[in-house]
Amino acid sequence: MTETHGAVSTEAPPRMPSLPPSVAETHEVRGAKTILVVEDERIVARDIQRSLTDLGYSVPVTAASADQAILLATEHCPDLVLMDIRIKGKRDGIETAAILRKRFDVPIVYLTAFADEATLERAKATEPFGYLMKPVRNNDLRSAVEIALFKHEIEKRLRERERWLTTTMRSIGDAIVSTDEVGRVNYMNPVAEALTGWKMEKAHGRPAAEILCLVQDDGLRTPMANPLQMALEETRTLNVDGVLVRAEAQDRFISDNTAPIVGENGKVLGAVMVFRDVGERRQLQRQLEMADRLATLGTMVAGVAHEVNNPLSFILANVGFALEALHRRRSSPEAGVDVAWMAEIEAALIDAQEGTHRVGKIAADLKMFTRGALDPGEQPDLNEVLNWSIEVAGHMLGKRGRVVRCLGNVPVIDATAGRLGQVFVNLLINAAYALDPKQVRTNEVVVTTRTDPEGRAVVEIRDTGIGMTPEVLKKIFEPFFTTKPIGEGTGLGLSVSHGIVASFGGTIVFESELGKGTLARIVLPRARADLGR
Repeated sequence: MTETHGAVSTEAPPRMPSLPPSVAETHEVRGAKTILVVEDERIVARDIQRSLTDLGYSVPVTAASADQAILLATEHCPDLVLMDIRIKGKRDGIETAAILRKRFDVPIVYLTAFADEATLERAKATEPFGYLMKPVRNNDLRSAVEIALFKHEIEKRLRERERWLTTTMRSIGDAIVSTDEVGRVNYMNPVAEALTGWKMEKAHGRPAAEILCLVQDDGLRTPMANPLQMALEETRTLNVDGVLVRAEAQDRFISDNTAPIVGENGKVLGAVMVFRDVGERRQLQRQLEMADRLATLGTMVAGVAHEVNNPLSFILANVGFALEALHRRRSSPEAGVDVAWMAEIEAALIDAQEGTHRVGKIAADLKMFTRGALDPGEQPDLNEVLNWSIEVAGHMLGKRGRVVRCLGNVPVIDATAGRLGQVFVNLLINAAYALDPKQVRTNEVVVTTRTDPEGRAVVEIRDTGIGMTPEVLKKIFEPFFTTKPIGEGTGLGLSVSHGIVASFGGTIVFESELGKGTLARIVLPRARADLGR
């Protein structure tokens, strides 16, 4: 081979031994990578073909024009194309390479004796995997081919993995939105499109806050910070519940998990938010809460009736006395005014007034217990809610033992008095049921409040009752699970209580030992407005 052919340099290392005639004629090597050489100089093409064969590649044919290259690529499906930029015909090597890349996804390595800037710019647009200047050295040829094949394989794997991930994200039932490092949307799956009302094509490149407008479910529609932007700025995972505001459709209540995407060097590359529509679940939870209120209310009816009947009895008696006395006085007009008698009438009416107030307070307590869940901006006094709950459940507790109150200082919390009262009443009634009615003198329910080291409010209700087995303890939050006799419990109380406490960002846990009693501990976070004080 000589340099006059412009193909392979004489400085190449010694060639491998000659191939058997059958192989040398076809230039096919079983199991080797197939390469298509496109070169309109026949001698140069044959020299490159032979060199590649000597290096262990399969080069069954060569092409001299664009049409021939496309036809042979269709027939032989090459793993790589060595393309001379300047070939004869209407299309040059660059145009031909673009067609081959688009049609067959085959890597291209350009061969050229010219490297002017305009040609290189055109060639770059076809995304080549390398360039070889003529004359070509064997070592350079092998390096260029191996690197091109390796890069193409890596790209192929990356594309397959990306396709696999994209298909997976499009198929899952949760909505997914991701952003780049500055918070611009770069991906949305179909579920996210349906929930937000934005198509991926229109959302791409827009700020996440424009696509995901969230407000609090507080009745005031207080705007919320965008979770994706928060994840980018604070580099932490977030769990947020809120109302997704949609421009031309009904708003959706969503629950999301948002996390930053961090590179190996610690640099934030973007953020991803996975969320779902929990409107139906939230509606069901509210229905369960109301069912539990009604069930607990039914348990309280007997005690409430007793509390109402007592004041009503002396109201009726005192009013009757006053009416009878007035009737007698009217029957004896000749008698003078008796001051002592008037005092008795006044005292009777005062008693009647106090009894009326007591009945009114009971009615108010019931109204507070059964009112709706939402009360925007409420920050109740935790100890007052507990005192109210103890009074409401007093008819049950008084029959079984005594209540010990150890109420300490607690922080302000974001909660609703009615819903917290529902939780406490439920826990107190459960504690009363756990007490042995034969040991009224020694039975105790101890109610404690305090502030933990993290500044959270802690409420503990401890009873000296029968306790629970580990098996029962595992199931207490399951809906419709109850250890009470049929007709005395719905099995919804603790399940609903758990949901209420969780909605306030708190936790509720139980500790119990058979024969030694049970401890219920509720931990509630400090109010957001109080954190900066």
